Amino acid sequence: MEKTFIALPSSPAFADFIAQCWKAHTASPENTRDALHAYLASRALVGDLIELSALACHIDAEHLGDWESGEGYYVRLHSTFPSLPASVQGRLMRQRAILHKARDVTLKLEAFQPDDAFYITALALPAATLRVSAQAGGALLSQLKDRVEVAGSAIDRRRLLAVVTANLMCDIVQRYELPHDMRCLLLEIAELDQALWSRIGEPSDIARSAYRLALARVRYDEPSGNGSGRYPRFLNIEA
Repeated sequence: MEKTFIALPSSPAFADFIAQCWKAHTASPENTRDALHAYLASRALVGDLIELSALACHIDAEHLGDWESGEGYYVRLHSTFPSLPASVQGRLMRQRAILHKARDVTLKLEAFQPDDAFYITALALPAATLRVSAQAGGALLSQLKDRVEVAGSAIDRRRLLAVVTANLMCDIVQRYELPHDMRCLLLEIAELDQALWSRIGEPSDIARSAYRLALARVRYDEPSGNGSGRYPRFLNIEA
């Protein structure tokens, strides 16, 4: 049966505002987070909440690891909007659970349907890896591997996990120096990423995943203490 979607009220300027926030958040996560919180308090309508909250959750979890700010956002949201459509409420609950799962990788998600629990775990993977520890990221990756091949949901789960692993790898490889446990996790993620895209991707996706795997192998083999690889200029050249 075809689903019917009901358009919810949205602020006229919201589309431009949220597009600017998505563009700015990587370079300026704290300022963007503050702008999102201010928008929630002053201008948000029900139709704005899902995307507004998705970016707020993403920034507090993955970019800042500011769990208190992330939790406070949802407390204020529900105080401002005490009654919401079930479809909106369900997605907001799922977003909030990403924060909880990233902080505590042993957290059970029994209140959620299996596909939602997989989604939460997948979105918690980058935050746990980047803001908690490689060990936390590895624990979530193991959970996802165990649950990705589920009859009836495998195609969607593979696609979701492939996108998450690709983006996470880009974040990890750009780090200045990686400890050994993070290099090991990076290579494990890269191998899974390549396997997933080989099954579901277009030729361009497969080529990009192969390139990411090659980058991961280079970072894995990087000597300890290599840093940027440079030698101090003045000491070694000018002096």
